[in-house]
Amino acid sequence: MTKSITAKFGAPTIGKQRKSKQPKSARVVKALPRKGVLIEFIGESPSKEWLTKGTKLACAAARARVIEVFQRLTTLKPAALGAEELTPEELPFLRFEAAAQARFDAWRGDVEQTLRAEAEHPVWRSHVAKYRSLMPSLALIGHLIDGVAGGPTGPVSGGAAARAVGWCAYLQGHARRLYASVTDRAQVAAALLAAQLKHGRLPSPFTARDVYRNEWTGLTEPRVVQGALACLEECGWLRSDAVRTPAGGRPTVRFRINPRLLAGRHDRSRNVPPGAFRRS
Repeated sequence: MTKSITAKFGAPTIGKQRKSKQPKSARVVKALPRKGVLIEFIGESPSKEWLTKGTKLACAAARARVIEVFQRLTTLKPAALGAEELTPEELPFLRFEAAAQARFDAWRGDVEQTLRAEAEHPVWRSHVAKYRSLMPSLALIGHLIDGVAGGPTGPVSGGAAARAVGWCAYLQGHARRLYASVTDRAQVAAALLAAQLKHGRLPSPFTARDVYRNEWTGLTEPRVVQGALACLEECGWLRSDAVRTPAGGRPTVRFRINPRLLAGRHDRSRNVPPGAFRRS
């Protein structure tokens, strides 16, 4: 029988929170980052030209609404939303209603499948493992916002759980693309091969065999090298040509280096990007 998920909440705090004696499986635990890849998001503010009078008014109204929600959450009395409290020392908590629990169980099953998939990179599995607590946390936040805005109170609603699942899918899609530079062997190999090309360690044209025979780190397996070559060709660094031999048989695929990259080797004073190097 599946245990019902509960989510705890208290006054907004910064730093350490009180420990709870409630069973670990039924708590929302704030996971600390593990050792691994650190990814930073760098964003830009909208330009003044984009902010028309209409959008400025809309942004101001949205900002005021957000501030109002935060103010209500700050003064929120857990009992007003039907939160349970086992003892005065314990943090109040809310359980998932039946629809939310069913949504969580289905979602959690998919997460566990990902965590057991040996084909996935360990770094990616470590990242996905944090979603076990992320989804209930997002569901609780959404439910509290609904509650202070006049929406449903009591157990965390199915709608809040559904939105939390959607948020996790959205964040996971972005994380997958960001972690690809570490987890995707072809992209990692492409970066290694690109460094060799920039240092002029391969002639033009060259073959895949020329690459892995050098036994460079990360470029020793033919399958990995083929993936790296495909990535660099898609980015315009290389162009492949199939050359047939007079004796017939299988054609030899040779890769020509983008002339702009070759020019950059002889002119270190300026950065010459590969640019487009595709067949017309």
